[in-house]
Amino acid sequence: MPGLIGQRMVDSKFNQVILTPDTHFVVDWHPEHDNVLFAGGCSGHLFKHGPVFGDFVAGVAMRDYGTADRFKVAGRRKLSPRESPSGR
Repeated sequence: MPGLIGQRMVDSKFNQVILTPDTHFVVDWHPEHDNVLFAGGCSGHLFKHGPVFGDFVAGVAMRDYGTADRFKVAGRRKLSPRESPSGR
């Protein structure tokens, strides 16, 4: 991937089953460590969007662009089943 040559992964964690309170993905920087990026969410839903999500996260990691407010860690709330795209 262009721009990632010479970059190395220091550590990563994986949780296969995750669902955020509002069912949106998470792509946001750690509030205290500007070199830690959180990315993930919604298990099977993320699997379907994996290639595009990976491209998006790489762009955020390289600081080519930011993330939408709905992907940020702060300010999330549980959606009612009527509001939720997944109906959960």
